[in-house]
Amino acid sequence: LSASACSAFSSDDFALVAATAKTAIRINAASGRKVRIVEIRINDALAGSTDQGIKYRIMTGGTDGTGASFTPVPLDASSTAVSTAKVAYTAEPTGSPVEVFVDGLPAGSKVIERFSPDEAFLVAGSGAIYLELTAAQARASGVVSASVTFEEI
Repeated sequence: LSASACSAFSSDDFALVAATAKTAIRINAASGRKVRIVEIRINDALAGSTDQGIKYRIMTGGTDGTGASFTPVPLDASSTAVSTAKVAYTAEPTGSPVEVFVDGLPAGSKVIERFSPDEAFLVAGSGAIYLELTAAQARASGVVSASVTFEEI
């Protein structure tokens, strides 16, 4: 099977409440297609010298919450994304998600995590994978942004 690369973006219009997990982007794999995370990008513009960083996690599964539907952008003009995405959650996903990756970034920094096929996180068709952010201290809207690049297989 051939893979097509797509990207999903969260806007910087969401806020982070201190010590509260927030789903930035959720990818819902289409039936019969697998989704593999290739890269995540997170930018935190909070820059005070005493500010604390952000923990970020890649999660799979769980029951979807309420968010704005978003069509992932194919990185190849001849491809069409068949998986869907959600951003701007007003009700977080619930259930029993599984943490497959966790790391953190210092306040006022950005991170680009690239995953090789050997270390990539894969979900089967009709499954879900998402990027969740937790800040030790609150972030107002316009301070944090994120993107996820993935392959549909």
